[in-house]
Amino acid sequence: MESKEMKMGEEMKLEVDLRFNGRKMMLL
Repeated sequence: MESKEMKMGEEMKLEVDLRFNGRKMMLL
């Protein structure tokens, strides 16, 4: 288990979630 890889994956997921939320807010 590589904690560095896990952290990178979580950061990428956060970035995608933020982008998705931003797009939703723009559509509203």
